[in-house]
Amino acid sequence: MEELKKLGEQPENVQKVVDYLKTIHSVRNSTDEHQVARLIEQHHLGKQQVLPALLNSKEIWGALVSEMSVGEVLENFNKLASVGFLEIAHDGSKKIVEMLRSEEILQKSNIQPIDVVMALSAYEHGKAGKVTWMRNEAVIDALNFALESTMKVNESNNTKSTNKRYLIGVRVGSNTKKSTVRGTQSLPSLVAASAIAMITARKEDKVQLVYFADKATELTLTSESSLKEISEEISKQILVSAALPPVGSGDTPKQPCDLAAPIRWATENSKKIDVFINITDSLDRTGDITPSKALMQYRKEMNMPKAKLVSCGLCNANMKTADPNDPRMIDIAGFDATVPSIINKFILDEC
Repeated sequence: MEELKKLGEQPENVQKVVDYLKTIHSVRNSTDEHQVARLIEQHHLGKQQVLPALLNSKEIWGALVSEMSVGEVLENFNKLASVGFLEIAHDGSKKIVEMLRSEEILQKSNIQPIDVVMALSAYEHGKAGKVTWMRNEAVIDALNFALESTMKVNESNNTKSTNKRYLIGVRVGSNTKKSTVRGTQSLPSLVAASAIAMITARKEDKVQLVYFADKATELTLTSESSLKEISEEISKQILVSAALPPVGSGDTPKQPCDLAAPIRWATENSKKIDVFINITDSLDRTGDITPSKALMQYRKEMNMPKAKLVSCGLCNANMKTADPNDPRMIDIAGFDATVPSIINKFILDEC
């Protein structure tokens, strides 16, 4: 479209505009993948011009990838995997690996670590929905390289350090009906929670991590903790909490999910916390008091009147735990690549 606008600004290029429109028409109506691939390369076209049936062609994707940014490649990673474009034997995989291992490309792309996490999580798993593929270890290594590289860029350029003291509370694994995060195609709640913890620990000096159900348990978290290490720490606690008795009676007893538990843990252990971040995939709430009331008590008992609370409901369409009259509390329903930035801006009073 940009190419068309440029041509249209010059009267002498009317014929070129006509030819370009004819090309678009040909691509949108052609089932000849060789012809379409050639036209994509010649006229720098995108996948929106291609018939859906042709998007199962490796040759078509080979032409499209040449025109894509690394961000667009990550957005289409599941499709690239499902059509076999990332297989070891296919030359296209080498092109993707080179792109993901180029620090220059990654720095210019302005992609966020979460963008890489989403692609990596699905690709490592070997499937998305009903679609499956064979993993290519070279691609996985390249994605891990890209994740580390974008983390470094994120630390230095994209996200300000708040210099606050954090307590991240995680309760995932309790939602047996939905294991993936609302707002994503295939991101597991465990990976989303681990990613938030990892990103926060990389850019902030004072971050603690707890897992909670009916009470909070402190986990190991350092600035060097990898996504895999954090996920493993949390997974151990998921198994422990699975053995806890359900709360309540009747036909639908609830798995324990006391959102006040991390705040209570901080109070009991005399922890000075500026920001509480609760992350859960549970749709149920248990406990004697709400997290908003627990935060009010914490502020008073610990003399921390400006302490903030961020509540992330990974599988929620609506999240209603914050006091609507308290500007230092925020609810986030679902999850996508913008969430870490939203949290950061909220803490810095920029939103």
